[in-house]
Amino acid sequence: PNETQQKAWHSLHARLSAEVMSYEAKSGVPQLVLVGDSIIEHLRGTSYGIVNPKAASLPAVLAETLGVRYPRPYVLGISGDQTQHVLWRLAHGELTAEMEKDPSLTLVLLVGTNNLGAGHLPEETAAGI
Repeated sequence: PNETQQKAWHSLHARLSAEVMSYEAKSGVPQLVLVGDSIIEHLRGTSYGIVNPKAASLPAVLAETLGVRYPRPYVLGISGDQTQHVLWRLAHGELTAEMEKDPSLTLVLLVGTNNLGAGHLPEETAAGI
């Protein structure tokens, strides 16, 4: 990533970490956290935290599909992230203690696509998870 993307990455990570601080376990209410790379971030309609016209319709798709069961899903994706980046983000603010102890939380982790795209072997990618 170039310098602009690096700054945008850090800014978006800080924003995502701040968003999850509002997470509260709600008895009997299923909650959803989607974590990953651009495939997940596009569900926010952004790329590196900046509105992406190609993804503009995806927040509505999320609301009309998964949003029916999970009214306020947390979408924690950053474009370009490889597995090690996503795991670092989870260890540094995007996964809270409240989330860890919530039995009604469903966490979907989508990682590895950018590792494979960078030439990592499937076995290496799988071992990194």
